[in-house]
Amino acid sequence: MKIWIENVRVYRGLEGFRPGRVLIEGDRIAQVDTEGGMSGQEKPEAERPGKQKPDIGMPDGSGTFLRRIDGAGKYLIPGLVDCHLHGAGGYDLGMATEAALKGIADYELSCGVTTICPTVMTSDTDTYRRTAALIRKWEDDTVAGFRTEGPFLAPTRCGSQKAEYFRLPDIGWYEELQEWSGHRLRILDIAPELPGAAELITHISGGEDCIASIAHTDASYEAARQAIAAGAVHATHLHNAMPAYHHREPGVAGAVYDSDTCVAELITDGIHLHPAVVRNAYRLLGAERIVLVSDSMMATGTDAVTASLGEQKVLIHGRRACLADGTIAASVSNLAECVRTAIVDMNIAPAEAIYSATATPAAALGMAGRVGRIAPGFAADLALMNEDWTVDWVMKRGKSVT
Repeated sequence: MKIWIENVRVYRGLEGFRPGRVLIEGDRIAQVDTEGGMSGQEKPEAERPGKQKPDIGMPDGSGTFLRRIDGAGKYLIPGLVDCHLHGAGGYDLGMATEAALKGIADYELSCGVTTICPTVMTSDTDTYRRTAALIRKWEDDTVAGFRTEGPFLAPTRCGSQKAEYFRLPDIGWYEELQEWSGHRLRILDIAPELPGAAELITHISGGEDCIASIAHTDASYEAARQAIAAGAVHATHLHNAMPAYHHREPGVAGAVYDSDTCVAELITDGIHLHPAVVRNAYRLLGAERIVLVSDSMMATGTDAVTASLGEQKVLIHGRRACLADGTIAASVSNLAECVRTAIVDMNIAPAEAIYSATATPAAALGMAGRVGRIAPGFAADLALMNEDWTVDWVMKRGKSVT
């Protein structure tokens, strides 16, 4: 089956959008045309997204059926890529069950998030082992491995993590976790000031499976710079769970801004960061060094007023999730909502916000040549967005999801 998605504004990366069409063959993008329409003999009756039937179409001359989907002038973007989320739809990755992982993946797909790297909180060894074993056998390509937010974090910056499970950086523990998961650990969070952190960061940077991310830390500017020099190429939810940027002690944020290589996560749910902080981060780093993440937890997409995160009770007040003491505990926004908030409420250019939720996280996960762009050879993971930047329709590997 060949599918033409027509009458859309095609996302062309940081260049923005251009009127055009996209040809899908099987599970891949075959052609991107921003110059004109289809020839008359190829044109079947147009259908609207989500209403097509498998047997509707017309032969294209080779026995292959051709379908035409009318995008009604909406925005066609790559499927979103979330490299930091704990759960959604009533499920948490730490449950370490197939039902939980499927529930998270299905919810994310319905929201236009076609690639995820689910994150396990700091946990006991058994939870890590069961989660790693689950990811190892998981074959759905929506799940691009997994991530651990801990256990190598600073007790002074525990946030909603359980400090009793923290431990010092350990290369042997990292290698064991990779063995349990079949080398599907993609991001490991580390507080760089801890003893052994530099050695572990250097060890990770020498491989191809995983990257080290600076996280939940009290590191000084100098310590953070040393971690980046050792190979830390990522910073977890910049400005959150780390010292504030100060004009005499710029800290981790200052080191990231001063770096030419380190990529920064931003949680643009409207709760974690002031809009001015987000705008300034874009001015300093640009979309190619910013990853928008949801940091979503299990209550996302539900009406729950209480939930659990890392064995701790979380209270939900509208769009805010927090522990009993008021500490922010992840988010209840999915990545599509974070992108919309960045564009509508924070005045980030649509092309930049979308790039930071597609191409940049894809690169962070080692998938830059497979997902995150609308280009020939890339996976046919796509989303159609309305004028108000809400998701209208989703395609995963050439098949309609919504």
